Order: sequence, then structure tokens, then C-alpha cells
Amino acid sequence: MGFRAGFPWVTRFAEQAQHIPFASDRIMLWDDHAIILRSHGDHHRIIEAIIARGGQRAEQLMREHVCYAGIILRRNYEKLLEAHDTMPTTKPTRRL
Repeated sequence: MGFRAGFPWVTRFAEQAQHIPFASDRIMLWDDHAIILRSHGDHHRIIEAIIARGGQRAEQLMREHVCYAGIILRRNYEKLLEAHDTMPTTKPTRRL
């Protein structure tokens, strides 16, 4: 049984990876184009490892990708908190 015959969804997924940029809802928190490019490249490398039946390599790449994404998300979250702390505050108005 060939790879394509046994796992048609992997073939479709890999083909989509070559034509459709992967983006998550968290991409809005990223303001660095280099980070977006790295993430996109990570997705392609993960798919290539899966196609090559490199399960351990795919797992290693995915773990690294998730770890790096967590670092970036934490950094951006901290930036948002810092920006919020430096914003002028206003007293809430009292509703009658």
C-alpha cells in the first residue's frame, strides 16, 4: 500500500501547505515579519517531515515550534501589559 493510498488526508494537507499560508488568530499579536516567516517555514518543515515518514523529526519540529510560539506570545503579552501600565488612567464615572 502506497503512502498516498493509505493517508489521502496527509497528501491533501501537504498540498495545501504549499499553497496556503498558515496563520492563526494569534498572528495579530506578532508585529515582526521575520517571526511570521519563521512560523510559516516551521509549518512547511513539519509537513515535509510527516511526508518523509519522519515521525520523530516531525515531533521534534512541532515541539520546537510550540515552544518558540509560547516565547513570542509571552513577550508580546508582556509588551501589552507594559503599554497598559503606561496608559493614562481615568476615574470611572459614577452612574446615578
